[in-house]
Amino acid sequence: PKWKRGENVRLVRTEEQYQAAAKLFCEGRRTICAGNWTAEYCAGLREEAFLAQLKAEKKEGWACYLHTTKDVPDGMVSVDHKTGRIEHLFVAADARGKGIGQKMLDFARKKLSEHAHPVLSVLDTNTRAIALYRRMGWKLTGQTDMKFTPEKCDGVVRPCALLWMRYEG
Repeated sequence: PKWKRGENVRLVRTEEQYQAAAKLFCEGRRTICAGNWTAEYCAGLREEAFLAQLKAEKKEGWACYLHTTKDVPDGMVSVDHKTGRIEHLFVAADARGKGIGQKMLDFARKKLSEHAHPVLSVLDTNTRAIALYRRMGWKLTGQTDMKFTPEKCDGVVRPCALLWMRYEG
């Protein structure tokens, strides 16, 4: 996809960039959790926890990228060059539907050029993301991870699970 004027993607390096990414991470996670977890659980998700997670992942070799439009952070994605994994693809609510998610996923996949078939995980109830990924050449692997049920997980109101997808081109 072509980048529009004023759009930019940068490797997250500064504290300000990490805080912007953590804010997007938190907003995105709340959106994905809505309907599957209780409102109280979603409200309890905090930027500080996601900031700590992003910094810990950096120490493990992950690279986080921040998308901005006219210097306003509106998307993020993380990649792990060791394993060929893409995670944390989130777009700000007011920026959805503008192709940013597609651009970020394509960007992340190209960053993992050493992996012919990178992988990502997606919540099975996130049908909008699954549809986008399929249109872009990703296929479900059949592998399911981390099943969330009300009996096993606090705050879960609707059973769901992480699905794995692999890029097939």
